[in-house]
Amino acid sequence: MQINISGQTTLLKIAPAKTICSIYPKENDSQTMPDYGAQPLTKSGKNILSGKYKKLLEMSNSQLLNIMWGQGGLNQVGPYLKNIISSHFRGRTGREITVPMPDSYWNNNSINNRSKIVANITDAICRALEEKKWDGNLNYDIDASFILDQANLSFRSDFLNPSMAIVMGGVAEARVRTAKVQQNHGVMLDLLNNKEYTITIEIILRDWFGMDENDFAEDNWYDNPGKAFVTWGGREALTAFWILQHQRGYPSFIWNAVFKSEIKINNSLLF
Repeated sequence: MQINISGQTTLLKIAPAKTICSIYPKENDSQTMPDYGAQPLTKSGKNILSGKYKKLLEMSNSQLLNIMWGQGGLNQVGPYLKNIISSHFRGRTGREITVPMPDSYWNNNSINNRSKIVANITDAICRALEEKKWDGNLNYDIDASFILDQANLSFRSDFLNPSMAIVMGGVAEARVRTAKVQQNHGVMLDLLNNKEYTITIEIILRDWFGMDENDFAEDNWYDNPGKAFVTWGGREALTAFWILQHQRGYPSFIWNAVFKSEIKINNSLLF
């Protein structure tokens, strides 16, 4: 993380967390290609497509999309995010996208405590700058990636954030960066020669939007709360999703959820 505390430029960067798993290397690209004609490999997957949900194979793409996103499907995603993700999936580009996220899509809880993460990042910045004596003419490299490592972010079983659980589930990569650095001014701040800064940080969560066979074909799918797609989507919707992705040319894609927070840091030392 590099921060210019003069407030003149925006230079705050935090390296990606080290222990959060990476996007799959074999598919680590900004664009994925369409897939056609794939067949399930597991016995359970084959049984599903040859049995109860065989009818889905005869449906049009439009009908499958309605099942995937409709009542009983992924319709529980909040309207803002649903519109963006579903429109991009229907567009079939496979390109990576970045989505600015409203605060309401990440509610604090014991699984993913956003407020605590932001507070820990603030503390790390303050400690690092104090150790470096707060020279206002320098930029500093500050490593706060360990905070994201320790947070172990995942929405797979986060029932208080259903939209993120459905559309993201596990978090493949997480990083933090600044969007803005601004020096604050006031009578007391100026009289005491205090330096106070408001930093707008972005927490960026990155993952695939896609359907693997074990997501819809797992035998104990209903009893596994860790399978967010399964828990909220239902097997018919997930099977329709898999058919569209692996047989009808609707590619998966990487998406980035960007959550902004403001933090304040204060230096009472004389420059």
